[in-house]
Amino acid sequence: IQKDYAGALKYFFKGTDAAKRSNYSRLHCILLCNISGIYHLQKDTTGLVYTQKCYKIGHLKHDPFLIYIGAVRTASMLNLKKDYQGALEYIKEAEFLMQQNDFKDQAEVYSLYGNILSNLNEKKEAETYFKQALSKREESKISSILSTYLGYADLLIKHNNMTEAIKLLQEGINYSSSTPSAVYRSDLILKLSDCYEKNGQNDKALAYYKQYKSETDSM
Repeated sequence: IQKDYAGALKYFFKGTDAAKRSNYSRLHCILLCNISGIYHLQKDTTGLVYTQKCYKIGHLKHDPFLIYIGAVRTASMLNLKKDYQGALEYIKEAEFLMQQNDFKDQAEVYSLYGNILSNLNEKKEAETYFKQALSKREESKISSILSTYLGYADLLIKHNNMTEAIKLLQEGINYSSSTPSAVYRSDLILKLSDCYEKNGQNDKALAYYKQYKSETDSM
C-alpha cells in the first residue's frame, strides 16, 4: 500500500519459508503469486518463474484457484514481456475459471484482458473489457480499479482521444483519494500531466507534474 516494494518482498519471502516449514504447499503457491505481483509493479519479469510454478502445481493438484491465480499472474508477466499471444491464452483460461467459480476481484482479470487486447491493437474489444472492469468497482480491489483507469486511458491516448483520456484519468485520481493506497496513483498523475502536455495545456501539465514529483519524492 505504501509502495515499499522491497519491504513487501522481504515479508512475502518470510511467508514462503514459513509455508515450507509447515508443508502448506497451497499457501506457498499463493505467496509466490503475490511475490510476482510485486515484481510486476516494478516492471520486472523475474516473477514469471513463480507464477509458472503455481500454475503447474494447480494443475497437478486439480486446484481451480491455484490454476486461476497462476494463469492471471502468468498472463501479467507475459504481457510485460511483450508476449501478447501467450498472455492472451492464459487470461482466457483465467477468465473461464473465474466465471465458473465466481472468484473475486474480477476487475483485475478484465483490466488485464483489456491491456493485452490493447497491445494487440484490438481497440473495440479492449474497451469492452475495460468497461467491464470498471463495472466491478464495488466488489474489487482499489488497485485493480486504478490499474483499469490507467490501462483504459493508455488505450484512448493511443487513439488520440485526449479529451476522454483526461476525463478518465481525473476520475481515477479522484477515486484514489478515497484510499490510503499509493499504488498506481502517481502513475495516473504522471499520465495526466503527459496528456495535458500533448493537448497543449502546458500550465496544467506542469501543475500535475509537480504533484507527481511531490508524491514520488515523499515515497
